[in-house]
Amino acid sequence: MFESIRGQTPELTSLQEKVASLEQETYEAESRVRLLHQELHAARESDIDLEARCLNAGRRVPKPKAPDIESKIVGAERRLEVLRRRLALVQGELSVFIAENAHSLADLIRQAKAEKSREVAELARPLAKVLNEYQQPDLDLRALRPHLQGKVEENTGNPQDTTLFLGRFGRKNAFGETVGGKTLGELQALVEALAGLQHGGEPGLTVVGPLEDAEDEDGEVA
Repeated sequence: MFESIRGQTPELTSLQEKVASLEQETYEAESRVRLLHQELHAARESDIDLEARCLNAGRRVPKPKAPDIESKIVGAERRLEVLRRRLALVQGELSVFIAENAHSLADLIRQAKAEKSREVAELARPLAKVLNEYQQPDLDLRALRPHLQGKVEENTGNPQDTTLFLGRFGRKNAFGETVGGKTLGELQALVEALAGLQHGGEPGLTVVGPLEDAEDEDGEVA
């Protein structure tokens, strides 16, 4: 909890570390108690079996092992209860601190968010530029398409079924190249929105500056 501002508030950090430490100790104590109960069950079975064998053989019955383990269980269970009480107390202190300092903690979190936004934007801006450059050859080839096609022979046969490509082509739907299920245009729009974070924007809402080959409202490349 509050990983984005970890270390910035010494008291919060101290309380969180105490909680984490006591949680670990409590977990280990619980494991210890479970293990001792398993050992006790095995010791009781072993003691009874050994006593029966000794009595049948006319030998002295040795000291049973179960009582020693029962004594250990008493101590382990008491330690566990103390740890649980300590953990509850520190958790309470942490809750009180958070409640009393909620506004200052919120300010620190917002500052951390703004800083990370700037970092994301700095990383995204070069990628947005390269994505734009990566798509430019496809746009250039599209402009050359009429000159690359051979002369079309006159059609003297019967009329054929017609296939229509509905809609207009733009950077978002042209060429058919996709990455991770998204077209390059969609990825570029997302990256440019991330680049806008340094200006207070949010992904998908803010785009920094016009694209070199901007699309109009219908998605057509200008």
